Amino acid sequence: MNKKKYAVLTMIVVGIFDLIMLIITLVNRNSGKISENTVTLDSSLKIIVLALLVVFTPIYFVIKHIFENKEKFLYFNNIGEETFYSQNNKFVRNHYVYGTLLDLANSKFVLVLDENSKIISPAVYTKRKDKISIINRDTEYILFEHIEFSDDAEYDYAFIRTCTLKNKKTGEQVLFVAVPNRETDILAYSNSAHKADKTVTFGKFRIFCFIETDNSPYTDLLVNSVKIHLEKSKRKGMYFIGLDEVKKKSNAL
Repeated sequence: MNKKKYAVLTMIVVGIFDLIMLIITLVNRNSGKISENTVTLDSSLKIIVLALLVVFTPIYFVIKHIFENKEKFLYFNNIGEETFYSQNNKFVRNHYVYGTLLDLANSKFVLVLDENSKIISPAVYTKRKDKISIINRDTEYILFEHIEFSDDAEYDYAFIRTCTLKNKKTGEQVLFVAVPNRETDILAYSNSAHKADKTVTFGKFRIFCFIETDNSPYTDLLVNSVKIHLEKSKRKGMYFIGLDEVKKKSNAL
C-alpha cells in the first residue's frame, strides 16, 4: 500500500472511530445512569480529546508528507545549484545536465545523464519566476519503439530514438527524436507535417525537438518522406549513446 492510500485510510478509520465514540459519549451523557456532574465532566473531556484527534491526525500526515517529499517543494536559482543538491541528497537521483534542449514559458527541457544507470535522456524542470524545481518533479514520460533505418551497414547507429516528455504541472510537452548524425529529413505528423521547433547536435546524434499540444499530439514521423507510426514501448529509459562514449565536457550542448 502506498503512503497516500495509507494516510487516507488511516484518517477514515480515525474519523469513523471518533464518530462512534462521540455517539457513545452522547448516549451515555443523556442516559442518566450516573450522576449528572460526573457524566458532564467525563463526556466533555472525551469530546475534547476526540475533537483534537480529528484535527491533529490530518495535520500530522500533511507535515509528514512535506518532510518526506520536501524536494518536491524546493526551487533553485540555476541548474548548477540543483545538480549540486542532487549529489548530496540520497532521495534525489544523482545526475549531470549536458544542456538545454528547449526553454519554454513554464518548463525547461534538458538533456541529462543519470549518474547511476548511465542512461542519457531528456528531462524537464518546472519554472517559477526565475527559479527551477527539482528535475523531473512533474514529469510524464512516454517512450516509443526504435525506428530502424534500412541499409545501415556503413553507419555505427541503425535506430532512431523517440520519446515524449510532458510537464504535468504546466501542460507543456515535447516530442524528442534522436537521429544518427547524417543527412536525414525528419518531420513530425499529426493532422499535417511539422518541422522541428529546434534541432541540437549531440555527439554522433542530432536531436529534433517538436513542441506538442494536448489536443494534437504527434502520432507519426516522416523519415525521408516515409511515414512511420509511433508505437509506445514497454522499455524504460531513452539511450542516446553508449556508456563508453559518455564524455561530459566534450558532449556538452
